[in-house]
Amino acid sequence: MTEIIEAVPHQIQDQIGSRARLGVIALAADHVMEHELGLVFSRVEGVQLYVTRIAMDPNVSTENLKTMEGRLSAAAETLLPGASLDVIGYGCTSASVMIGEPHVESAIHAVRPGVPVTTPITAGLEILRVLGAETVGLLTPYIEQVNGPVRAYFEKAGLEVMKSATFSEPDDNRVGLITPASIREAVLDLFADQDIDAMFVSCTNLR
Repeated sequence: MTEIIEAVPHQIQDQIGSRARLGVIALAADHVMEHELGLVFSRVEGVQLYVTRIAMDPNVSTENLKTMEGRLSAAAETLLPGASLDVIGYGCTSASVMIGEPHVESAIHAVRPGVPVTTPITAGLEILRVLGAETVGLLTPYIEQVNGPVRAYFEKAGLEVMKSATFSEPDDNRVGLITPASIREAVLDLFADQDIDAMFVSCTNLR
């Protein structure tokens, strides 16, 4: 006969995320962000990254980006249900522009009220403000249908975009394979002659 022992004494210790629990909503087709953020935060003791995925057609168009607004709440619900988070980041620059930062925050707060929410465009604009940048160069992987609204978003925020360039890759799976050398060469070749305060390379799926 099997001896069954229930309620074995045990200790509870929140060691993995003892300093901070960081929630991230990554795109289904993301190749880069989860990997790179994992490398960064694995070096910080007590800070843990929790990543979920949101469904998205890898064809990056304004229409497909906007459809994610209706899926944000469901994605946020899958991040440590019943446990607290210190912040939730939505990992898509272009969709944050298309949906709008307030709408991203509202969708996440519908299921995770009170948790601070951030996006790549939120962070990008804030660091440009801290740096005192007024003129910028913009490099993206998007087709111009998506690139244009991103450029306009910066201009609406009071920044002057002196030059804008794009790899014109509509497939997010291909975007994740663009080499760092290609990004570096594009910046140096296209923007070295520009009198700009800062360079913004957009897309969390770029290495």
